[in-house]
Amino acid sequence: MTMETIRDPRLAEIDGFRIEIDAAAQRGDIVLDRPPMNVVSMPQRDQLRLAFEALDADDRVRVIVLRGAGENFSSGGYIRGFLEASPEHVSHLADNIAAPARCSKPVIAANQGYTFGVGFEISLACDFRIVTESCRYALPEQKLGQIPGSGGSARLQAIVGIARTKEIVMLSRRNWWNSRLSRSARQRS
Repeated sequence: MTMETIRDPRLAEIDGFRIEIDAAAQRGDIVLDRPPMNVVSMPQRDQLRLAFEALDADDRVRVIVLRGAGENFSSGGYIRGFLEASPEHVSHLADNIAAPARCSKPVIAANQGYTFGVGFEISLACDFRIVTESCRYALPEQKLGQIPGSGGSARLQAIVGIARTKEIVMLSRRNWWNSRLSRSARQRS
């Protein structure tokens, strides 16, 4: 397996993630890589959008995988970044995090460990989510006096319904999906 680089000059310098292309497998990976929790910074959200757009346009790639380096997918966004960002920049967050949903190629989120906040929201924008036993999902923004601001609650509602979405968002519960998903998969086999 030989890894190649992305050819888009807008992604010459990226922060908090890397892009790996395996042309033989026709696979492009976006790897969140800010150890140990893979926190997503404000500028990184813009760069992630560009990465999805570049891989979607790359003829060497037929499938895109979003994953985290280490034990966690992402513990969420860098909270201080919200306070430092301009209102104009914050207004584009949902558009950036929705980038996987706009791809014409299938996008898979490989979730493990903490998958919180914006990490969960970008996973919800993917076509598929592969979940490890260690995965813990949450939208903990309510505990900070905020609401999920990148479209996660709307996407979640389409998957689990409005009542369950309200429970998840308003109570900021963790680990709700992993245990139910595992139980559901075992019952079907």
